Amino acid sequence: MGDRVELFVEIKGAGIERQVATVLAGHRGPSAIHSFDHATIGRLSELDPHLRLGLLFEARVPDVAALLTAYGALDAWPHYAVIDGPLVGAVHRAGGRVIAWTANEPREIARLAALGVDGVCTDDVSLVAL
Repeated sequence: MGDRVELFVEIKGAGIERQVATVLAGHRGPSAIHSFDHATIGRLSELDPHLRLGLLFEARVPDVAALLTAYGALDAWPHYAVIDGPLVGAVHRAGGRVIAWTANEPREIARLAALGVDGVCTDDVSLVAL
């Protein structure tokens, strides 16, 4: 794909931060790394502060901007059900993106779009107008 699309990488294994950073160093286009393992993202931030990093989470977070800052991340990857206007606003004010996962109902995707999320993960791309 080269530089035509952004490559999103989700880390699910432990102790592979350096290998992931090394592989992505050879990627020509934009990329971003995210994980449910926030400590992994923190270690990646220490390895290379220029990486675009994100945190996956399933429950409401009292201060999403503080959470992102604590781990050196810019992007929030919350479960779609916990996304609301204040969360989107806080992440955007911090310079990050909100990418919802995994929304599979047209009504939810429309709600997320109206809130201003930056991306939606879905199991059915036919639900999303391109």
